[in-house]
Amino acid sequence: MKHKDAVAGLFFVLVGLGAIIIAWDYRFGTARSMGPGYFPTVLGGMIAGLGLIQVATAIVKPSSSSNLGAWALRPLVAVLAAILAFAFLIRPVGLVLAVVAVVGIARLAEPKFRVGDTVVISGVLIAISTAVFFYGLGIPMRLLPWQ
Repeated sequence: MKHKDAVAGLFFVLVGLGAIIIAWDYRFGTARSMGPGYFPTVLGGMIAGLGLIQVATAIVKPSSSSNLGAWALRPLVAVLAAILAFAFLIRPVGLVLAVVAVVGIARLAEPKFRVGDTVVISGVLIAISTAVFFYGLGIPMRLLPWQ
């Protein structure tokens, strides 16, 4: 059994089930008229389903390694810090600067940090997230701190 894949699959199953449980009391609606519980429930079900597939694949396919090995702390801490930074920065500084912070902090997970790559990734993510969330979906949020 591939233990790393099984543990990762179980994590996805737990995250998916958690989303379903959180959205349990929300009105579900239909595909044509979605309620607030529709998206998190469907997405949680898909994540849990993919996790189950990953667990099953890890069990069925034999592996020569049987232990989990050491955890890579640098990427773990960097990604968690990036998520927390976004959560705390989105309201006070706006979407643009929050995305810049997320990308900058998450890029610290990579040992070969390059400023040019970080600028390009930030620019693309700012353009996509602004187009989708601010203009496309009309979500009322600040883009910059002075707005």
